[in-house]
Amino acid sequence: MKIIYFQNEAYVISKEAKLNRKIDGEWNVTTVDGNPVSASTGYESIVFQFEKDKKGKGNVTLTASSASTAQLPSFVYTGTYTLNEDTKINTILTMSSQTDTVGFVVSEYDKKNLKLVDDFGLTYELEKK
Repeated sequence: MKIIYFQNEAYVISKEAKLNRKIDGEWNVTTVDGNPVSASTGYESIVFQFEKDKKGKGNVTLTASSASTAQLPSFVYTGTYTLNEDTKINTILTMSSQTDTVGFVVSEYDKKNLKLVDDFGLTYELEKK
């Protein structure tokens, strides 16, 4: 928790609010479990788009573009996210009529890099666009 002062008033900035500001924007997934995201692994690109809304909440879009030579489908999930005090990002993602609830733990982050671990143990390394 961080305390800032503005015009002699104290404001508390929680870890969630700070993280919410940092993750806002578009992020390219560079690796999944140490494997680079590239046409040779089936996807040309995987992108998370976080749009902060309220303190610790916002909208998220996950887009995966399949390589032309791959047998994997391209997809777009849209939904919402909520940040918890333990730096877990709870997401509710929907694709067509299918809705999945997926949790991601933020294991590392800074202005340009983000590392997420999902509920299944997969690690995603992301770079800010």
